[in-house]
Amino acid sequence: MIRWPRNRLRRASWGVVALAGCLAVGARWIEHWRLPSPDRFASSVFRVTTAADDGPGSLRQAILAADRAAGRARIVVAVPRIALEAALPPLVNPSGVVFEAAQPDAELDGTRVSGAVLDIASPGSVVSGLRIIGGGAGLVVRAPGATLRNLSLLDHDTGVLLGDGAGFVRITDSFFARNRVGVHLAAPAGVTTLQNARFTDHRVAAVWAVDAASPSPAAAEIDVVGNRFGGDAIGLVAINLIARVEGNHFDGEKSLAVYVSGGRATISNNQILAGHGFGIYFEQLESGYILQNEIARNCNGGMLLRDIANTHVIANNLYQNGYGVVLMEGQAPRPNTVSNNLIADHIADGLLLIGSSPIVSGNRVLRNRHAGLRLSSLRLDSGATRIPTPLLTGNVVRDNGLDEPQRDRYVAETPATPPSAAADCTWRLGSPAIPAVQRTGAR
Repeated sequence: MIRWPRNRLRRASWGVVALAGCLAVGARWIEHWRLPSPDRFASSVFRVTTAADDGPGSLRQAILAADRAAGRARIVVAVPRIALEAALPPLVNPSGVVFEAAQPDAELDGTRVSGAVLDIASPGSVVSGLRIIGGGAGLVVRAPGATLRNLSLLDHDTGVLLGDGAGFVRITDSFFARNRVGVHLAAPAGVTTLQNARFTDHRVAAVWAVDAASPSPAAAEIDVVGNRFGGDAIGLVAINLIARVEGNHFDGEKSLAVYVSGGRATISNNQILAGHGFGIYFEQLESGYILQNEIARNCNGGMLLRDIANTHVIANNLYQNGYGVVLMEGQAPRPNTVSNNLIADHIADGLLLIGSSPIVSGNRVLRNRHAGLRLSSLRLDSGATRIPTPLLTGNVVRDNGLDEPQRDRYVAETPATPPSAAADCTWRLGSPAIPAVQRTGAR
C-alpha cells in the first residue's frame, strides 16, 4: 500500500509528478482549448470548401463575404489547391482579415491571372500557410500593419509588392523562388521587417526597396534579419532608406549581395560568400556601420564603398575575394574608419584607397597577391586631383605581394552604376583572372 507522505516537501514533490502526468495525458485535449494568437481573432469565419473559381464555398465568395462582414473576418482555405480563372476581389474589410490555410501549403494557382493573386487593402491583415504560384504578383499589400508568414511565392513577376499605404509590414518564415523580384517596396513607409525567409533564383533582385525621395531623419526603415539568399541576380537593393541587415547568409549571388545608396545602413554579422560581383557596395551613404561580417570568395571583391561619409568598417573577416576593401572618394569633414579587420589572401590588393582618406587602424592585412595597401590619386571632373592621405595606425601588413604602401594614379572612369560581375571567376579554382584597376606610373 502506498502511503500519502506526511512531510510537506515530499507531498509537494508528489504533487508535481502527478500534475506532470496529467498534463502529458491531457496534452491533446488541451490543444483544442488553446487560444489563437491575438492577430487571428475574428468575429466571422468563412471556410473555402470547393476548388471551384466561383459559387458557394468558393474562395471568391469567401472574400466577398469577408469584405461585407461587420468586424474582423477570417478566411480558412480547406481545399488543397485552387486554380483561379480570373483575378479575385480585393480584401477591403476595414477591421482586417485573417487569410490562412487549414493545411500547410494549400496552393493558389494564379497562372491565368495577369495582376495580383491576392490584393490586401485591409489594415492589420494576416496571410499565412499558402503556396502561391504564377500571376503578375503573388501578393499586393496596400494597407498598413500586414503580417505575411509561412508563405511560398513562386514564379511571379513580383512575389510580394508593398504599395502605397503598406507601412509596418512584417514578412516571416517564407520562401521566394524564381520571381523577377521577390519582395518589392514600391512606396516604403514605417518599418518593414523581413525575417527568417529564403530567397533563390531571382532575375532582378530578391529584395528591392527604393524610396524616390531623398533620405531624411524620418526615412522609412527596412530590417532584413536572419534570411538566406542564393543564386539571385542581386540579394538586396536599398536606396534612400534606413537599412538594417543582420545575421543573413548570402551564397552565390550573381552580381551584388548588398547594394545600399543614400540613407543610413548597418550591415552586421552576415555571411556573404561566393558571389560573382562585390559582397557589399555602398554609394553616397550618409552614415553606416559594417560590422563583424564574413565576406569570402566574391569574384570582384569584398566591399566597394564609393563617395560615402561617416561609415565605420570594423572587425570584419574578408578573405579570398578579388579585391579586399575598396574605398573611392569620400568627404574629408566626415571621415570613414576602417579598423580591426582581417583582410587576407585576396587575388588583387587587400586595401585600395582611390582618392579616399579614411582612418585605417588595427587591421591585419596578410598574404594579398598584389599590394597590401594601395593609395591611388583620383582626377575629378573639375580637373582637381584628390590624393589619398589616410591616417594609418597600428596595422599589420605582412606577406603580401607588396608590403610597402603603393602610390599611383587611378585613371579609369568612375562607375555611374553598380559594377557588373566579373565575367570570369575561374581564379577561385586557382587561375587569377580578376581584371586589374587601370593605373599610371607611381607617384
